[in-house]
This record gives sequence, structure tokens and C-alpha cells, in this order.
Amino acid sequence: MLSLTFSSTTDFTELAGYCERFAETLLESSDPGLRHALCERLADCLALLHPKLDDPISPYMMDRLRVDELPLSSPRFEPDSDLLCEYCQVLVVRA
Repeated sequence: MLSLTFSSTTDFTELAGYCERFAETLLESSDPGLRHALCERLADCLALLHPKLDDPISPYMMDRLRVDELPLSSPRFEPDSDLLCEYCQVLVVRA
């Protein structure tokens, strides 16, 4: 998990996935050293993700995000992406 590599050239959809994986692993860990390292990685990933939130979706991702049928219900948690990312960044820094 800590060996995942990403940079400013990493697609924002991949960065978002990495953030999700770091957060999930962080929630499952009780080791203070690992938690600290995961927080640092999550903070770095969020810092790269934030300026890319309005980037267009890559063509190769469009096919992965398409569905044949719409779901019967859709989630209603719809915060602004910038605000949500800023909130996550503050939480990681304070952790």
C-alpha cells in the first residue's frame, strides 16, 4: 500500500482511487507508525488530486464509467468536489 507511486501526471481518477485505498487501510490499521505513514501518503495524494478535480475524464475511463441501465436509486450526498477535497485535506493534516 505504501509503495504505490503517483505524481502530478497521474490521472485524477487514479488519484481518487489511491485516496480511497489509503483511507480504507488507515481505518483498518491500529499501528501508530503505519497510520502516520498512511496519513502522509493520503495528504500527498489529496494535494495532487485537488487541482485536477475539474479535469476532463480520460477516454479510457469513459467506458469503465458507463452503464447499460441506470440504478434504481442514486445517492444524495452531493458535496462540491473542491469543498470535499479541502475538508479531507484538513482532516488528514490534523490526524
